[in-house]
Amino acid sequence: MLAVERLATMAMHPPGPRDHNPTRPGCRKDGALVSTERRPAREIVLVGNFDPRKQPPKPGFTTFMLDNASGKLDRIAEHAQGISVGYTAVDHRRGLVYCTDEADTLPGSYSGGGGQVLGYQVSDDGLELTEVTRSPSFGCLPSGIALNSDATRAVTTHHTNRTPSTHVKQTADGYVLDTVWDDPTTVLFPLDGLGRVGPPLDVFTHRDRPGPLDKQTHPQLHSVTASPSGSFFVVCDKGSDLVETFRVRDDRLEQVARHPSAPGSSPRYSAFHPTLPYFWVNHERRLIVEAFRYDESGGIVSAGVFDTAPDGVSELPGSVQADLRVHPNGKSVYTLLRLVDALTVFTVDDSTGALRIIQEIHLPDRGPRACAISPDGRHLLLATTDPGAVTVWKISDDGRLADTGTRVEVAAAGSVTFAPRR
Repeated sequence: MLAVERLATMAMHPPGPRDHNPTRPGCRKDGALVSTERRPAREIVLVGNFDPRKQPPKPGFTTFMLDNASGKLDRIAEHAQGISVGYTAVDHRRGLVYCTDEADTLPGSYSGGGGQVLGYQVSDDGLELTEVTRSPSFGCLPSGIALNSDATRAVTTHHTNRTPSTHVKQTADGYVLDTVWDDPTTVLFPLDGLGRVGPPLDVFTHRDRPGPLDKQTHPQLHSVTASPSGSFFVVCDKGSDLVETFRVRDDRLEQVARHPSAPGSSPRYSAFHPTLPYFWVNHERRLIVEAFRYDESGGIVSAGVFDTAPDGVSELPGSVQADLRVHPNGKSVYTLLRLVDALTVFTVDDSTGALRIIQEIHLPDRGPRACAISPDGRHLLLATTDPGAVTVWKISDDGRLADTGTRVEVAAAGSVTFAPRR
């Protein structure tokens, strides 16, 4: 039985910390950041290229070195020619970075076959990116990837194409045209001791009714995120306006909850509080973020809907929100706004999960697509697409941002990932 309402009777006192996942660095069980004195002075950063058309093919990743004190970025090398990085997941134990190659055609094929899942070992100096594993993703345009707590299982989601195939069917009333879309799949993969991807253990094909917008033609899975303990996964289906949770039981994907978002809102990304039982979801077609409370089985209940619009901005047509991040201390949430080229900063109410806007930044570059927060919580790195660039912002104690002046050009910058420490 689905568990959307399971939390409705939870006591309304401030929740306490959950079990902490030791594979996630940067935050103690009480939510405090790990002392910066024990952290390295520099971090390796991977900036992913997002270009599903691959015309011409570009490097999949460009590596940089971030100076934790100044926020300066130094370019190191380019890697993984010809992949379009949709999303990444980090295995800190093995020192691997996994990514989706968000494409609709497999290498060696003229057309079709979908995208790939790849895994790389990053050298300590960022000069080498060694491919460890590569597998078809078993779907078109793989948009998300997440790992369970011990990195023995990976889950991927697929956005699918917006170009269907046309089939002709014969019925009792004659011949009819049948429009067939790509299968929108959530796929469970095993990872062996070396982190290599094995054949799928389970494939969940989503069949929900699409939303009311013209582009919501069928389920379109935009992201998957693992809970901090790794006990369940959140999937955002922007085609059907659903937030769904899944857990893995006996190597099968078990759907736990289905929460309908506002019609036509297209939920895009989810992001978890590091220690309290909250996560947030932003929406591609509405200027809102919804908060959720959850239990470890994957049961969820809405904790409120909050406006993300900067002053003077009302609802806008087209794709609006992009990435969503939570500070490692859990006190601030950040969402990117396209069309208006802005970034909204929220402060978090620990007792309810409610959000309150504390800063609105109008960005100098257009097309903000992705961001990431440094493991020490001192900087936010922001990738924009027009022009392709990464900028570095200093994070103050209250979560507000200030431009450091660091800006590097990267063609088709679409993701930002901090390399694992081994």
